[in-house]
Amino acid sequence: MGKLSGGILGPVKGKVGAVVGCVNGGQNVVKSMPSGYSDANSEAQQAQRTAFKETLVWYKALAAAIFGAFPERPAKHSEYNVFMSDNVNNGISDQGVNWNALNISKGSITNPDFTAKATVNDDEAEFAWANDSDGSSKLATDQVVLVVIEPVTKTVLVSNGDYTRASGSALLNLPASMVGKTLQTYCYVKRADGKKASGSKRTGSFLAGSDLAGSVQ
Repeated sequence: MGKLSGGILGPVKGKVGAVVGCVNGGQNVVKSMPSGYSDANSEAQQAQRTAFKETLVWYKALAAAIFGAFPERPAKHSEYNVFMSDNVNNGISDQGVNWNALNISKGSITNPDFTAKATVNDDEAEFAWANDSDGSSKLATDQVVLVVIEPVTKTVLVSNGDYTRASGSALLNLPASMVGKTLQTYCYVKRADGKKASGSKRTGSFLAGSDLAGSVQ
């Protein structure tokens, strides 16, 4: 049964006769019901559904990392819309995550030259980047977001707001669940006012505590 939640002119939610209503991107949408539905459940359909399900799982796991990561998106789209669109069957498929293609941010700002590596301590990860601020397109106050992912448990560590382009380096303390594990790392920057961001850069993978520079695998 459909419902009018805002009076006779309000949004229609659910089925009313031969039409169905919903709210999409803040707009009220009413469309006719399809005359029929056919689901062959082919291998391609199964793969697509698995890819969508896995991407949704990673969207939830990366929630802290992608907060404010897509500020230049169209007004009718949410961060969820952009993340899912960019990553279903690209960064994430029915075969798992393609770490080189995974997008956790998107925008027009230029990243500094990020690097990441393990330290001799089991519970630390070191990041470095050049302070390339120019007072114009690259601001010293741009916030640097550092992301460390443990793929098996989907534990995610984020340095949201703790460092800036001018900081030049960071040392993150890793949670116990990441110690001794192979970790994936990403970095990006976003404006302090939240209006712009950069595309994410994969800074490689390393075994926590191995004292080896991150290398893309």
